[in-house]
Amino acid sequence: MNTFFIISLLLSSSAFEQEIEPEENPDQLIQRIDFAEKLLEAERSPTRRWFTILRSVYAGAAAMNAILARIDEEGKVAHNTHAVKASLGLIRALFDPYVPTYASEQLRAMPQTTQEEKEAKLTKAEELLEKGSRQAVHRLSWKGRILPAIVHVLGGLVIWHYQESWERGLISTAVGQTVTEITARTQPSGVIKAWKTYQNKFLREGALPQEPEVSFFIIPTPLGVQAGFQF
Repeated sequence: MNTFFIISLLLSSSAFEQEIEPEENPDQLIQRIDFAEKLLEAERSPTRRWFTILRSVYAGAAAMNAILARIDEEGKVAHNTHAVKASLGLIRALFDPYVPTYASEQLRAMPQTTQEEKEAKLTKAEELLEKGSRQAVHRLSWKGRILPAIVHVLGGLVIWHYQESWERGLISTAVGQTVTEITARTQPSGVIKAWKTYQNKFLREGALPQEPEVSFFIIPTPLGVQAGFQF
């Protein structure tokens, strides 16, 4: 006797209900914006103070070596090389400032009256926290040391070649890299912890709407099997 299995594809109406993503409560938006602003504001003063010192050191080193290059004829190449390296450091500091030095002021200037303005401000606040953390991590990592190391080595080779003194070239490279290490290790890195704190409070798993999970099922029935999708 032939046995026939009838496959019934039963799709319940609930399986096709579209999950509507709940809108963020305006009060929750304000809470998140305020918390992000406080975290960035807490990092503003120490970062600005450190950053001002850094720029002053670069500017002072560039000016001093430029003057010494005019006075010390024998060490002219070395002084000019050091002036160029200090100038490059100053340019980087001016055109790639640390995020906490300006983030809180940038956020305060943004309106937060309408729902759209609040959402835009929250997005900006999270972007600034993430960018600041990523920037600090990069400068602390070996990747952030590659470019300065290359500059120091090239400077040392220039001094060695034109002054015919490998000792001066080596000393210049060593001193330059030491300054890079000191700069990396003394830079304020509180924004890294600030971003983690914000994530733990608002962006941890379960704090945000979850994407609906779609699953396929097959269940034995007296008539055969029941198949469907559930999400």
